[in-house]
Amino acid sequence: MACPCQNDGMCVPDPSMTRGQGHYICECPGYTGRWCEQEIDECQSNPCHNGTCVDFVNGFNCTCDSDHVGEFCHIDIDDKCGLQPCFPDVLCINVAGGFECGDCPEGFTGNGVNCEG
Repeated sequence: MACPCQNDGMCVPDPSMTRGQGHYICECPGYTGRWCEQEIDECQSNPCHNGTCVDFVNGFNCTCDSDHVGEFCHIDIDDKCGLQPCFPDVLCINVAGGFECGDCPEGFTGNGVNCEG
C-alpha cells in the first residue's frame, strides 16, 4: 500500500495497533490532519507581542513595530536592560536614554559591561 501522507509526511506504524497489521499513522512536521493535509498556523497563538506574525511551514517570524525588538517583539527598545547588555549576573538599571551596569562580580574587574577575571 502506498503511503497516503501528504506534504512530505511519513507513514509510521500506528502505536495503538498490533505491529505487522498494516495500520499506519502520518507524522507530519508543520502539518496536521489524518493525512497531513492542513498546514499548522503557528501565528494563531499570537506569539508576536508587539508586531506582525508571518506564518511559515513548521515555524513563524515576527516583524516588530518600530518600538520593539526580540524574537517575539517583547523587548521595548527604551528598555535597554531587556537586551541584557551587562556582564552575566551584573545588575542592569534603566536610566533616561540608556542603562547603567552594576559592579563586576567578585574576582573580576571592569565597567560592568565588560568584566575580566
